[in-house]
Amino acid sequence: MNKALIDETIRAHSAPSVVPTKRDTWDRILIITGSLGLVFSLLTATILGGLSLFARQPVAVGVEAASILAVGMLAAPAIYWGARGSADRAVRRPGPAWILALLLFPLALVLGILAFEVGTLPRLLGPIAHILAAGGPVLFVVSVSLSRGPLFSARRRWAHFLAGLWVTPPLSLFLELIALVVVGLLMFVGLALTPQGQSLLQELLAIELASEQEVIDLATRLLTQPIVILLGVGLLSGAVPLIEELLKSLTIWPLLMRPMTAGQAFLGGALGGAGYALFESLFLPQAGEDWVITMLARAGTPLIHAFNTGLVCWGLAEGVRRKRWLFSAGTYILAVGLHGMWNLAAIGIGLSGLAVGSGPNYLDPILMSAVGYLGLLGLFGLTVGSLAGLIWLPARLESERPALPRRT
Repeated sequence: MNKALIDETIRAHSAPSVVPTKRDTWDRILIITGSLGLVFSLLTATILGGLSLFARQPVAVGVEAASILAVGMLAAPAIYWGARGSADRAVRRPGPAWILALLLFPLALVLGILAFEVGTLPRLLGPIAHILAAGGPVLFVVSVSLSRGPLFSARRRWAHFLAGLWVTPPLSLFLELIALVVVGLLMFVGLALTPQGQSLLQELLAIELASEQEVIDLATRLLTQPIVILLGVGLLSGAVPLIEELLKSLTIWPLLMRPMTAGQAFLGGALGGAGYALFESLFLPQAGEDWVITMLARAGTPLIHAFNTGLVCWGLAEGVRRKRWLFSAGTYILAVGLHGMWNLAAIGIGLSGLAVGSGPNYLDPILMSAVGYLGLLGLFGLTVGSLAGLIWLPARLESERPALPRRT
Protein backbone atom coordinates (compact mmCIF):
# COMPACT_ATOMS: atom_id res chain seq x y z
CA MET A 1 0.00 0.00 0.00
CA ASN A 2 1.15 3.54 -0.77
CA LYS A 3 2.91 5.04 2.27
CA ALA A 4 1.30 8.45 1.73
CA LEU A 5 -2.13 6.83 1.70
CA ILE A 6 -1.35 4.97 4.95
CA ASP A 7 -0.20 8.18 6.65
CA GLU A 8 -3.33 10.04 5.52
CA THR A 9 -5.55 7.22 6.89
CA ILE A 10 -3.77 7.33 10.24
CA ARG A 11 -4.16 11.12 10.49
CA ALA A 12 -7.86 10.93 9.59
CA HIS A 13 -8.59 8.41 12.35
CA SER A 14 -6.41 10.00 15.00
CA ALA A 15 -7.48 13.64 14.50
CA PRO A 16 -10.51 14.81 16.44
CA SER A 17 -13.74 15.11 14.49
CA VAL A 18 -14.70 18.74 13.87
CA VAL A 19 -18.18 19.61 12.70
CA PRO A 20 -18.18 22.82 10.67
CA THR A 21 -20.37 25.57 12.00
CA LYS A 22 -23.42 26.24 9.84
CA ARG A 23 -25.65 29.21 10.48
CA ASP A 24 -29.11 29.73 9.09
CA THR A 25 -31.37 32.80 8.97
CA TRP A 26 -32.56 32.37 12.56
CA ASP A 27 -28.99 32.26 13.85
CA ARG A 28 -28.26 35.56 12.13
CA ILE A 29 -31.48 37.10 13.45
CA LEU A 30 -30.58 36.11 17.01
CA ILE A 31 -27.05 37.50 16.66
CA ILE A 32 -28.14 40.82 15.11
CA THR A 33 -31.20 41.53 17.27
CA GLY A 34 -29.46 40.28 20.40
CA SER A 35 -26.45 42.50 19.79
CA LEU A 36 -28.63 45.56 19.10
CA GLY A 37 -30.73 44.91 22.21
CA LEU A 38 -27.65 44.44 24.36
CA VAL A 39 -26.04 47.68 23.16
CA PHE A 40 -29.29 49.63 23.55
CA SER A 41 -29.85 48.38 27.09
CA LEU A 42 -26.26 49.17 28.12
CA LEU A 43 -26.56 52.74 26.82
CA THR A 44 -30.00 53.29 28.37
CA ALA A 45 -29.01 51.81 31.72
CA THR A 46 -25.86 53.95 31.78
CA ILE A 47 -27.85 57.13 31.10
CA LEU A 48 -30.45 56.30 33.76
CA GLY A 49 -27.73 55.37 36.22
CA GLY A 50 -26.18 58.77 35.73
CA LEU A 51 -29.52 60.53 36.09
CA SER A 52 -30.19 58.66 39.33
CA LEU A 53 -27.37 60.66 40.95
CA PHE A 54 -29.44 63.82 40.53
CA ALA A 55 -33.01 62.46 40.71
CA ARG A 56 -35.42 63.21 43.54
CA GLN A 57 -35.99 59.45 43.89
CA PRO A 58 -32.56 57.98 43.09
CA VAL A 59 -33.43 54.47 44.30
CA ALA A 60 -36.44 54.19 41.97
CA VAL A 61 -34.42 55.42 38.98
CA GLY A 62 -31.60 53.05 39.88
CA VAL A 63 -34.00 50.11 39.99
CA GLU A 64 -35.30 51.04 36.52
CA ALA A 65 -31.74 51.25 35.19
CA ALA A 66 -30.87 47.84 36.66
CA SER A 67 -34.04 46.32 35.18
CA ILE A 68 -33.23 47.62 31.70
CA LEU A 69 -29.69 46.29 32.04
CA ALA A 70 -31.01 42.86 33.10
CA VAL A 71 -33.36 42.70 30.11
CA GLY A 72 -30.48 43.52 27.78
CA MET A 73 -28.04 41.08 29.37
CA LEU A 74 -30.47 38.23 28.67
CA ALA A 75 -29.52 38.66 25.01
CA ALA A 76 -26.07 37.23 25.72
CA PRO A 77 -27.15 33.55 25.75
CA ALA A 78 -29.14 34.06 22.55
CA ILE A 79 -26.12 35.62 20.85
CA TYR A 80 -23.96 32.73 22.07
CA TRP A 81 -26.26 30.02 20.73
CA GLY A 82 -26.81 31.88 17.50
CA ALA A 83 -23.04 32.11 17.01
CA ARG A 84 -22.61 28.37 17.60
CA GLY A 85 -24.95 27.69 14.70
CA SER A 86 -25.92 24.14 13.81
CA ALA A 87 -22.70 22.50 15.00
CA ASP A 88 -23.86 22.09 18.59
CA ARG A 89 -27.46 22.67 19.59
CA ALA A 90 -27.96 20.97 22.91
CA VAL A 91 -31.28 19.23 23.44
CA ARG A 92 -30.73 17.82 26.91
CA ARG A 93 -33.08 18.83 29.68
CA PRO A 94 -31.84 21.57 32.01
CA GLY A 95 -31.08 20.86 35.65
CA PRO A 96 -33.55 21.47 38.47
CA ALA A 97 -33.19 25.25 38.44
CA TRP A 98 -36.58 25.55 40.13
CA ILE A 99 -34.85 24.73 43.42
CA LEU A 100 -32.60 27.75 42.99
CA ALA A 101 -35.66 29.86 42.14
CA LEU A 102 -37.39 28.84 45.37
CA LEU A 103 -34.33 30.00 47.30
CA LEU A 104 -33.85 33.26 45.39
CA PHE A 105 -37.34 34.65 45.92
CA PRO A 106 -37.38 34.74 49.75
CA LEU A 107 -33.81 36.07 49.67
CA ALA A 108 -35.01 38.86 47.37
CA LEU A 109 -37.85 39.75 49.75
CA VAL A 110 -35.44 39.99 52.69
CA LEU A 111 -33.13 42.24 50.69
CA GLY A 112 -36.15 44.31 49.64
CA ILE A 113 -37.24 44.79 53.24
CA LEU A 114 -33.74 45.95 54.16
CA ALA A 115 -33.53 48.32 51.19
CA PHE A 116 -37.04 49.81 50.97
CA GLU A 117 -38.35 49.61 54.53
CA VAL A 118 -35.29 49.63 56.80
CA GLY A 119 -33.24 51.88 54.51
CA THR A 120 -30.07 49.75 54.50
CA LEU A 121 -27.96 50.46 51.40
CA PRO A 122 -31.06 51.04 49.23
CA ARG A 123 -29.10 52.01 46.09
CA LEU A 124 -27.21 48.72 46.20
CA LEU A 125 -29.66 46.25 47.70
CA GLY A 126 -32.77 47.74 46.02
CA PRO A 127 -31.87 46.85 42.40
CA ILE A 128 -30.54 43.42 43.44
CA ALA A 129 -33.72 42.63 45.36
CA HIS A 130 -35.94 43.81 42.51
CA ILE A 131 -34.21 41.74 39.83
CA LEU A 132 -34.12 38.61 41.99
CA ALA A 133 -37.77 38.97 43.03
CA ALA A 134 -38.86 39.43 39.41
CA GLY A 135 -36.61 36.73 38.02
CA GLY A 136 -37.07 34.03 40.67
CA PRO A 137 -40.70 33.09 39.81
CA VAL A 138 -39.90 33.29 36.07
CA LEU A 139 -36.92 30.96 36.50
CA PHE A 140 -39.21 28.57 38.40
CA VAL A 141 -41.77 28.55 35.57
CA VAL A 142 -39.16 28.07 32.85
CA SER A 143 -37.45 25.26 34.75
CA VAL A 144 -40.69 23.40 35.45
CA SER A 145 -41.89 23.77 31.86
CA LEU A 146 -38.64 22.59 30.27
CA SER A 147 -38.33 19.64 32.63
CA ARG A 148 -41.68 18.23 31.51
CA GLY A 149 -42.13 19.20 27.89
CA PRO A 150 -40.46 18.10 24.63
CA LEU A 151 -36.76 18.65 24.06
CA PHE A 152 -35.81 22.00 22.54
CA SER A 153 -32.51 23.32 21.28
CA ALA A 154 -31.04 26.05 23.44
CA ARG A 155 -31.30 28.45 20.51
CA ARG A 156 -35.04 27.87 20.23
CA ARG A 157 -35.61 28.20 23.97
CA TRP A 158 -34.02 31.63 24.02
CA ALA A 159 -35.77 32.73 20.83
CA HIS A 160 -39.21 31.95 22.32
CA PHE A 161 -38.35 33.58 25.64
CA LEU A 162 -36.91 36.77 24.13
CA ALA A 163 -39.88 37.12 21.78
CA GLY A 164 -42.10 37.30 24.85
CA LEU A 165 -39.70 39.64 26.65
CA TRP A 166 -38.82 42.04 23.83
CA VAL A 167 -41.48 41.87 21.09
CA THR A 168 -44.85 41.47 22.78
CA PRO A 169 -44.66 44.11 25.58
CA PRO A 170 -44.28 47.24 23.40
CA LEU A 171 -47.06 46.11 21.07
CA SER A 172 -49.35 45.33 24.01
CA LEU A 173 -48.61 48.65 25.69
CA PHE A 174 -49.44 50.54 22.48
CA LEU A 175 -52.81 48.83 21.99
CA GLU A 176 -53.67 49.00 25.69
CA LEU A 177 -52.92 52.73 25.66
CA ILE A 178 -55.45 53.16 22.85
CA ALA A 179 -58.00 51.11 24.82
CA LEU A 180 -57.28 53.22 27.92
CA VAL A 181 -57.97 56.45 26.01
CA VAL A 182 -61.29 55.07 24.73
CA VAL A 183 -62.32 53.91 28.20
CA GLY A 184 -61.26 57.25 29.69
CA LEU A 185 -63.52 59.10 27.25
CA LEU A 186 -66.41 56.78 28.08
CA MET A 187 -65.84 57.36 31.80
CA PHE A 188 -65.90 61.12 31.28
CA VAL A 189 -69.17 60.91 29.35
CA GLY A 190 -70.69 58.54 31.91
CA LEU A 191 -69.78 60.81 34.82
CA ALA A 192 -71.14 63.84 32.99
CA LEU A 193 -74.57 62.20 32.72
CA THR A 194 -75.13 62.01 36.50
CA PRO A 195 -75.39 64.90 38.99
CA GLN A 196 -72.87 63.35 41.37
CA GLY A 197 -70.49 62.69 38.52
CA GLN A 198 -70.82 66.25 37.27
CA SER A 199 -69.95 67.53 40.75
CA LEU A 200 -66.84 65.35 40.86
CA LEU A 201 -65.74 66.49 37.41
CA GLN A 202 -66.16 70.14 38.41
CA GLU A 203 -64.00 69.54 41.49
CA LEU A 204 -61.42 67.79 39.36
CA LEU A 205 -61.30 70.57 36.75
CA ALA A 206 -61.08 73.30 39.40
CA ILE A 207 -58.62 71.40 41.55
CA GLU A 208 -57.28 73.61 44.33
CA LEU A 209 -56.88 71.13 47.13
CA ALA A 210 -55.28 72.14 50.37
CA SER A 211 -53.90 68.80 51.51
CA GLU A 212 -52.85 65.37 50.35
CA GLN A 213 -55.83 63.89 52.18
CA GLU A 214 -58.20 65.92 50.00
CA VAL A 215 -56.49 64.56 46.89
CA ILE A 216 -56.90 61.00 48.20
CA ASP A 217 -60.54 61.70 49.06
CA LEU A 218 -61.35 62.99 45.58
CA ALA A 219 -59.54 60.09 43.90
CA THR A 220 -61.43 57.62 46.09
CA ARG A 221 -64.78 59.20 45.23
CA LEU A 222 -63.96 58.99 41.53
CA LEU A 223 -62.74 55.38 41.66
CA THR A 224 -65.82 54.23 43.56
CA GLN A 225 -68.33 55.62 41.06
CA PRO A 226 -70.32 52.74 39.48
CA ILE A 227 -69.51 53.82 35.91
CA VAL A 228 -65.79 54.00 36.73
CA ILE A 229 -65.80 50.56 38.37
CA LEU A 230 -67.80 49.04 35.49
CA LEU A 231 -65.58 50.42 32.73
CA GLY A 232 -62.41 49.76 34.72
CA VAL A 233 -63.37 46.12 35.17
CA GLY A 234 -64.22 45.92 31.47
CA LEU A 235 -60.82 47.29 30.53
CA LEU A 236 -58.69 45.22 32.89
CA SER A 237 -60.69 41.98 32.74
CA GLY A 238 -61.85 42.19 29.14
CA ALA A 239 -59.87 44.36 26.75
CA VAL A 240 -56.44 43.78 28.31
CA PRO A 241 -56.68 39.94 28.31
CA LEU A 242 -58.00 39.98 24.72
CA ILE A 243 -55.02 42.06 23.57
CA GLU A 244 -52.31 40.32 25.57
CA GLU A 245 -53.33 36.73 24.89
CA LEU A 246 -53.45 37.43 21.16
CA LEU A 247 -50.08 39.18 21.01
CA LYS A 248 -48.28 36.73 23.29
CA SER A 249 -48.85 34.03 20.67
CA LEU A 250 -46.39 35.92 18.42
CA THR A 251 -43.71 33.76 20.00
CA ILE A 252 -44.56 30.82 17.68
CA TRP A 253 -45.89 32.61 14.58
CA PRO A 254 -42.62 32.24 12.61
CA LEU A 255 -42.71 28.46 13.15
CA LEU A 256 -46.34 27.72 12.31
CA MET A 257 -45.56 26.47 8.81
CA ARG A 258 -42.86 24.10 10.03
CA PRO A 259 -43.30 20.58 11.47
CA MET A 260 -44.29 21.04 15.09
CA THR A 261 -45.96 18.89 17.70
CA ALA A 262 -48.68 20.10 20.03
CA GLY A 263 -46.20 19.80 22.91
CA GLN A 264 -43.66 21.98 21.12
CA ALA A 265 -46.30 24.62 20.40
CA PHE A 266 -47.44 24.65 24.03
CA LEU A 267 -43.91 24.80 25.42
CA GLY A 268 -42.89 27.55 23.00
CA GLY A 269 -45.87 29.58 24.14
CA ALA A 270 -45.10 28.92 27.80
CA LEU A 271 -41.55 30.22 27.36
CA GLY A 272 -42.83 33.32 25.56
CA GLY A 273 -45.40 33.91 28.29
CA ALA A 274 -42.67 33.64 30.92
CA GLY A 275 -40.67 36.29 29.07
CA TYR A 276 -43.67 38.60 29.00
CA ALA A 277 -44.23 38.05 32.73
CA LEU A 278 -40.61 38.98 33.44
CA PHE A 279 -41.09 42.31 31.64
CA GLU A 280 -44.18 43.08 33.72
CA SER A 281 -42.53 42.09 36.99
CA LEU A 282 -39.50 44.24 36.27
CA PHE A 283 -41.25 47.41 35.14
CA LEU A 284 -44.75 47.52 36.69
CA PRO A 285 -43.89 47.45 40.44
CA GLN A 286 -42.38 50.60 41.93
CA ALA A 287 -39.66 50.79 44.55
CA GLY A 288 -41.05 51.92 47.90
CA GLU A 289 -42.77 50.86 51.09
CA ASP A 290 -45.32 48.66 49.26
CA TRP A 291 -42.69 46.87 47.20
CA VAL A 292 -42.67 43.63 49.22
CA ILE A 293 -46.46 43.26 49.14
CA THR A 294 -46.52 44.01 45.41
CA MET A 295 -43.86 41.43 44.56
CA LEU A 296 -45.58 38.83 46.72
CA ALA A 297 -48.84 39.48 44.90
CA ARG A 298 -47.08 39.16 41.54
CA ALA A 299 -45.31 35.90 42.38
CA GLY A 300 -47.97 33.81 40.65
CA THR A 301 -48.22 36.01 37.55
CA PRO A 302 -45.55 34.11 35.53
CA LEU A 303 -47.51 30.89 36.04
CA ILE A 304 -50.78 32.26 34.64
CA HIS A 305 -49.01 34.05 31.77
CA ALA A 306 -47.01 30.97 30.78
CA PHE A 307 -49.96 28.58 30.99
CA ASN A 308 -52.33 30.86 29.08
CA THR A 309 -49.83 31.55 26.31
CA GLY A 310 -49.13 27.84 26.04
CA LEU A 311 -52.85 27.17 25.60
CA VAL A 312 -53.24 29.82 22.90
CA CYS A 313 -50.14 28.66 20.98
CA TRP A 314 -51.25 25.03 21.18
CA GLY A 315 -54.66 25.94 19.79
CA LEU A 316 -53.12 28.15 17.09
CA ALA A 317 -50.82 25.35 15.95
CA GLU A 318 -53.74 22.92 15.81
CA GLY A 319 -55.70 25.39 13.70
CA VAL A 320 -52.87 25.82 11.20
CA ARG A 321 -51.82 22.15 11.04
CA ARG A 322 -55.17 20.40 11.19
CA LYS A 323 -57.69 23.14 10.47
CA ARG A 324 -59.15 22.76 13.98
CA TRP A 325 -60.16 26.39 14.15
CA LEU A 326 -62.93 25.81 16.70
CA PHE A 327 -60.36 24.26 19.02
CA SER A 328 -58.06 27.21 18.37
CA ALA A 329 -60.83 29.66 19.23
CA GLY A 330 -61.70 27.63 22.33
CA THR A 331 -58.17 27.73 23.75
CA TYR A 332 -58.01 31.48 23.11
CA ILE A 333 -61.34 32.09 24.85
CA LEU A 334 -60.27 29.90 27.77
CA ALA A 335 -56.97 31.78 28.14
CA VAL A 336 -58.74 35.15 27.96
CA GLY A 337 -61.25 33.96 30.57
CA LEU A 338 -58.54 32.77 32.97
CA HIS A 339 -56.60 36.00 32.50
CA GLY A 340 -59.76 38.03 33.06
CA MET A 341 -60.55 36.10 36.25
CA TRP A 342 -57.02 36.77 37.51
CA ASN A 343 -57.35 40.50 36.90
CA LEU A 344 -60.86 40.54 38.39
CA ALA A 345 -59.57 38.89 41.55
CA ALA A 346 -56.77 41.48 41.76
CA ILE A 347 -59.34 44.29 41.31
CA GLY A 348 -61.43 42.83 44.13
CA ILE A 349 -58.43 42.84 46.44
CA GLY A 350 -57.66 46.43 45.48
CA LEU A 351 -61.22 47.60 46.07
CA SER A 352 -61.30 45.89 49.45
CA GLY A 353 -58.21 47.84 50.50
CA LEU A 354 -59.74 51.05 49.14
CA ALA A 355 -62.93 50.46 51.12
CA VAL A 356 -61.01 50.21 54.38
CA GLY A 357 -59.45 53.62 53.86
CA SER A 358 -62.47 55.36 52.38
CA GLY A 359 -65.02 54.65 55.07
CA PRO A 360 -68.64 53.56 54.63
CA ASN A 361 -69.59 56.58 52.51
CA TYR A 362 -68.20 55.12 49.29
CA LEU A 363 -67.93 51.33 49.55
CA ASP A 364 -69.36 48.95 52.12
CA PRO A 365 -66.28 47.73 54.06
CA ILE A 366 -67.95 44.44 55.06
CA LEU A 367 -68.95 43.60 51.49
CA MET A 368 -65.59 44.67 50.12
CA SER A 369 -63.78 42.63 52.76
CA ALA A 370 -65.62 39.54 51.51
CA VAL A 371 -64.73 40.49 47.94
CA GLY A 372 -61.08 40.78 48.97
CA TYR A 373 -61.04 37.31 50.51
CA LEU A 374 -62.70 35.86 47.42
CA GLY A 375 -60.05 37.59 45.33
CA LEU A 376 -57.27 36.00 47.37
CA LEU A 377 -58.87 32.57 46.97
CA GLY A 378 -59.23 33.19 43.25
CA LEU A 379 -55.57 34.11 42.83
CA PHE A 380 -54.50 31.07 44.83
CA GLY A 381 -56.72 28.73 42.82
CA LEU A 382 -55.54 30.10 39.48
CA THR A 383 -51.90 29.89 40.59
CA VAL A 384 -52.23 26.24 41.64
CA GLY A 385 -54.22 25.37 38.53
CA SER A 386 -51.68 27.01 36.22
CA LEU A 387 -48.81 25.18 37.92
CA ALA A 388 -50.63 21.87 37.58
CA GLY A 389 -51.28 22.60 33.91
CA LEU A 390 -47.63 23.44 33.23
CA ILE A 391 -46.55 20.20 34.89
CA TRP A 392 -49.14 17.89 33.36
CA LEU A 393 -50.00 19.21 29.91
CA PRO A 394 -46.55 19.41 28.25
CA ALA A 395 -45.78 15.80 29.22
CA ARG A 396 -49.26 14.77 28.03
CA LEU A 397 -48.68 16.36 24.63
CA GLU A 398 -45.05 15.28 24.24
CA SER A 399 -45.87 11.84 22.85
CA GLU A 400 -47.47 13.27 19.69
CA ARG A 401 -45.45 12.93 16.52
CA PRO A 402 -44.66 15.96 14.35
CA ALA A 403 -47.10 16.67 11.57
CA LEU A 404 -46.70 18.94 8.58
CA PRO A 405 -49.26 21.72 8.15
CA ARG A 406 -51.89 21.13 5.52
CA ARG A 407 -51.51 23.01 2.28
CA THR A 408 -54.48 24.82 0.83
